[in-house]
Amino acid sequence: MVCVLRDMMPSGVKLVFVGEAVGDESAYAGHYYASARNVFWRHLRESGLTRIELTPELDHELPKCGMGLTDIVKCLTNSQLKQQDKSGAISPDHWRQWVCDLERRLKDVAPRAVCFNGKGVARRVLRSGCEWCKQKQEWANAQIWVVPSSSPRASRWHPMRLEILNELARDLGKRDC
Repeated sequence: MVCVLRDMMPSGVKLVFVGEAVGDESAYAGHYYASARNVFWRHLRESGLTRIELTPELDHELPKCGMGLTDIVKCLTNSQLKQQDKSGAISPDHWRQWVCDLERRLKDVAPRAVCFNGKGVARRVLRSGCEWCKQKQEWANAQIWVVPSSSPRASRWHPMRLEILNELARDLGKRDC
């Protein structure tokens, strides 16, 4: 399997952000959350998860801050995934396998918390309803957080996203960068 973007979550990170699949702009740029309209990097700083505002080109610095990045689907971009899902080429077995692979990768890294970037992403993994907040259950031996997507398509929920990330930053405590 060829990965669109490799996982950026070395052992020892405290928090891993999980998306569904890499966006087309990110795949083209070779960096996570590369769209200029995506609030991911700005919200890390504004929430207190980092002291400085990182950029997509500096995504490799995030593990130094105790955080990592990954996606459920590693072999397709988001638009490829949507197209294949719509055509029926993606079966429930595909999703089960991708979620099992994600769980194994996360257990190897052993973060304290996992934050899903969007409810749709969280539902794919948790297979149940969830709210935007810290979840009661754990998964992959980690606390689970769900925030609204950082995508510009979810901009009306970005203030709520920032509030939840503020709470997550308080919960994790001292920043590494």
